[in-house]
Amino acid sequence: MLDQTALDNLIKQNMTLILIISSIIGIIPALIAKKKGRNFFLWWIYGFMMFIVALIHSLLIKPLYQSSDSGTPAQERELPKFDGKQFFTGIKRKPLSDHKNYNLSLIFIIVMVTMYIFNKMSATAFMKLFVIHSPDFFHIFPWRFITYVFYFPENIFFFFFTVLIFFMFSTNLENLWGSFHYTLFLIITIVGKSLAVFLFGGNFPLADNMALYTVLMVAFGFNYPDQTIYLFFAIPIRIKVLAIISLAIAGVQIIVNSLFPILDNFQSGIIKIHPNLALFLSNILSYVSILIYFKKIFGEETFRKIFNSVKTHKSDIEYQKNIKSIKSMNLDETKQSDDLEKNLIGNNCDNLNSAYPKNLIMCPEEDFEQNSEYCLTCRNYKKCLDRNLKISN
Repeated sequence: MLDQTALDNLIKQNMTLILIISSIIGIIPALIAKKKGRNFFLWWIYGFMMFIVALIHSLLIKPLYQSSDSGTPAQERELPKFDGKQFFTGIKRKPLSDHKNYNLSLIFIIVMVTMYIFNKMSATAFMKLFVIHSPDFFHIFPWRFITYVFYFPENIFFFFFTVLIFFMFSTNLENLWGSFHYTLFLIITIVGKSLAVFLFGGNFPLADNMALYTVLMVAFGFNYPDQTIYLFFAIPIRIKVLAIISLAIAGVQIIVNSLFPILDNFQSGIIKIHPNLALFLSNILSYVSILIYFKKIFGEETFRKIFNSVKTHKSDIEYQKNIKSIKSMNLDETKQSDDLEKNLIGNNCDNLNSAYPKNLIMCPEEDFEQNSEYCLTCRNYKKCLDRNLKISN
């Protein structure tokens, strides 16, 4: 980590950029919202939130990859090319290993408890500020794409066990993967569902955190398959079995909701498509983080087996296609040779019929070799007598 002097210098260097970003992103939507008759103040909060995000980026994220040697001049180096593993061209970030743990799961739990208390104090205000009510752009504040998962039932015992389960899953995953991959995994899961509902449509208001806990259980269950919990404090069950059951239930739910949708609260998104397809996409994209982190969840060996099986299957398909094409080429060549032979024989027989009188046998049997069907005098064509070249009565 950086020392205090280096951190102060880093903040000063990025303060101008922070102000520019927060002003542009905050003022422009606020002015548009005012022109549309919306609340200017609430949209200005959006700019303030972006300011906070940029400040957190400077304080927490950049120190993870920038050097702490503030006194030594920076060495000249060639700017690295963007290869998908960097955030911006020219900024080469150090890979965050699995040992980098900043206990972000505890911060997430504190936010959960704070949101729950706020919901208990004023449920109406909570729903207005932190839950997505419609896919209308001017009715959605940006933080709602994340804060919708902090809606919990008012039963405090249910909330207590939810926090307990989340604490058990998240802390172990963060220790295993590191804070960077753990946080990115959560963000992809949370934003994946809200963004899919916003784009394609879904049931509103959106206040659902089932996908988040399902992917956490799947990730924890397949990384710690031998761990056992006691269901209802009495029934021992392995976490992996519970993860498989949860994944199966999620798959069945996606299919059922897509085939037999409940359209009472359905609203189409920005992209207008059929409600069944919209619900299918919004539900399936809720679990897209499982596919993105497939190797980390199910293990590299499983990933390699699936990859090899798919590769083998593609090779088998290509092999079968090649065999079929070779067979079809052989059949075509055989057919073409037969057609050519028939044409030549037909032309030769026509010439023979026109050249010889009708009372003459054109190819006597002596002209054929023993056990051969080809005539020696008719350019090796098949037996004339067998091809209706007899003299007609």
